[in-house]
Amino acid sequence: MFEIIVVALFGDSESERALEVAREACLRALRELGMKVVVRPVVMWRDLGCGPYPVTVVNGIIVSVGRAPTVEEILDALRSPYRASHRDQVTAPAAIIVSDDEAFRAAQEVPHY
Repeated sequence: MFEIIVVALFGDSESERALEVAREACLRALRELGMKVVVRPVVMWRDLGCGPYPVTVVNGIIVSVGRAPTVEEILDALRSPYRASHRDQVTAPAAIIVSDDEAFRAAQEVPHY
């Protein structure tokens, strides 16, 4: 199963847009590509100063940082998860997820789609 992780900042409109785009990409991936994809939102309740939000990751590959991706960008990453154009050396999202216990607990309570 494929996975889309969106690290979002609570109350940030671009983060909310990234979540909406990820959900739409999930539906299109099932409908058009026959892929089962899960969206895992990680909501940060405060800015930890680790970088711009939102961050969208598809199967461990960072697709966008500081902006909502397009549905096509996500679908491209799902079609070719190891394509070089989607690789990035940034590893901040993993550090963000585990560095703030409050945000991590909150993320576990968000429904997974």
